[in-house]
Amino acid sequence: MSLQHLVRGDTLWKRTQLNFLIAYESILLVILMAIAIKVRNLGIGTHSDYKTEILLFAFPIIWLFALAVLGAWDTDIFESRTIAYQRLINSSLITFLIFSSASYIFKISISRFVVLFSLIGGTIAHLVLRFIFFRVLSYKVHDDAQPVWLILGEDPEKERVLEKLAAVNNARVNCHYSYKSGDSFEVWLLQILESAKVSNPSNIYILDSNHLTTEDLQAIVWGFETLGASVYIPDKLGIAAAQSTNVFIGNKAWAKIQTPSVNDSMRVVKRIFDFIAAAIALIILLPFFFLIALTIKITSKGSIFYIQKRIGRDDVLFNFPKFRTMYQGAEVERLSILGRPDETMAERYKSDPRITPFGRFLRRFSIDEMPQFACVLLGTMSLVGPRPVMPEEEPQMGRIDFRRHIVKPGLTGIWQTSGRKETTWEERMAMDIEYVQKWKFTLDLVLIGHTFRSIITGEGSY
Repeated sequence: MSLQHLVRGDTLWKRTQLNFLIAYESILLVILMAIAIKVRNLGIGTHSDYKTEILLFAFPIIWLFALAVLGAWDTDIFESRTIAYQRLINSSLITFLIFSSASYIFKISISRFVVLFSLIGGTIAHLVLRFIFFRVLSYKVHDDAQPVWLILGEDPEKERVLEKLAAVNNARVNCHYSYKSGDSFEVWLLQILESAKVSNPSNIYILDSNHLTTEDLQAIVWGFETLGASVYIPDKLGIAAAQSTNVFIGNKAWAKIQTPSVNDSMRVVKRIFDFIAAAIALIILLPFFFLIALTIKITSKGSIFYIQKRIGRDDVLFNFPKFRTMYQGAEVERLSILGRPDETMAERYKSDPRITPFGRFLRRFSIDEMPQFACVLLGTMSLVGPRPVMPEEEPQMGRIDFRRHIVKPGLTGIWQTSGRKETTWEERMAMDIEYVQKWKFTLDLVLIGHTFRSIITGEGSY
């Protein structure tokens, strides 16, 4: 049987769900347009004419076009909720730019309320709609069938990581041995594909590609593509490959590796956002700070704040404040109780005897981290970024882990929203480097949204 005839039902299922999502979001945009037309005359000095009507009628079309062009309805949004939300926010920004530009060029006067309601309110409504959609979908998938992951190759360390990830995603792992040099590649691949028709895997992980040529890898990717499965291979260039662009030199394809996207211009945007958000947060939280400080003094002896040195941007040390959550003098027992970071570190965190009862409550909901808004205001930290490490932890960092220090450390980030203390040290470093390499302003917004969920649930906080 040829590869072209190996069609998997999962692809049709994903496209069906996308059609539902497109319909829901289209209806939402039509509703927003209708409301915008209804209230178009609100505001001082505004008036309605045919140009205003045309722009408001074009509003949902512009947004739908932006959603389609930026991949907000591609099937890979099922693999990553972050990508789904990030592309939605990107489309909102593009729609705002087009809408504002058209209004300025054609001298169309529209109430600021209409603009804010339609775009900012519409974006929030879109995010809520997508959140509900994915939640309902996850329950449906959980009830209907268990996802299957197929592993090609032998690598005990990578297999353990994938099995752990599969358990989190309620997936079942099927293993196949890797292709050996000298065997018939075509026969081996067809056998795997025939087996995959029965198990219907959603993800394919190739652990070892040393014995495979470029043509072999292309055949695997294209073969499983016809089944609707995603193929993953180890990135030998490191996460920097995410910043690559394909170019042709002669008749050969080359990968141009670009620098991380946190350039000087975007640092300014990030700093302005950090300053405004931190100032607002400190004003709102100040009364709670007094209440927390009083409770700490009443429940245990010692200072209100615990301040230690952490490594910041460009390896510069800075003062890192927290509300004290441990008994006085607990830092001298850290190594004897917690030891070095490893796979069992999470269990030792859960039963750490140095934490006070009130301190455990503060840690559970990340309240002890609130004083770090002052660091954000001063510029030693950012709202979003890698969590700062202690100087004594630096020797444990890998050869490329120093790249996490080219940005300011953050209050929250990928690690903080992905299990925190339930992850290994190596996983944490990989998440930090991923953030540096893939940073965009919209990614910060998505991670801030995920942070509220993590704080409410107390996920990974001890």
